Amino acid sequence: MTKVNAVGWFDIYVENMGRAVSFYETVMGGKLEEMPDPTGETQMMSFPGDMQAYGAAGALVKSAHGRPGPGGTQVYFSVQDCAEQESIVAKAGGIIIRPKFSIGQFGFVTLCQDTEGNMIGFNFCTIARIGNFQFVRLCLAARTTASACAFRRNTLRF
Repeated sequence: MTKVNAVGWFDIYVENMGRAVSFYETVMGGKLEEMPDPTGETQMMSFPGDMQAYGAAGALVKSAHGRPGPGGTQVYFSVQDCAEQESIVAKAGGIIIRPKFSIGQFGFVTLCQDTEGNMIGFNFCTIARIGNFQFVRLCLAARTTASACAFRRNTLRF
């Protein structure tokens, strides 16, 4: 049986789509893409992704069925160095909740609040060599466990 990752998609709920898109495009340094909703009930802007590649793709979602805010699911974006995003967050309208800190062998994390009140994280993963295999990135798979996932070195930015 082939193992699959538990997360296949994520939604980040927003109140103001324009404001949220501006924040994420500024902080992440890329463009979000319009995504049609077949139900016509939600407005969606997708983070560029490849559903065949490692990791989870996702979108900003404005919907009557969900509201933004802290205390729910935590999304961590993989980045080259979380200090870079940390330096941009306030200028983009967000708030630094916890500046860059070590998570030991799994790298570093910065915790922020976006313009919609969502708690998000930026994860910079350390590089390691495992046996004779190529370099891999090790990242924290869940805040509550010490499990890790491995993925290719250059799959960080969108």
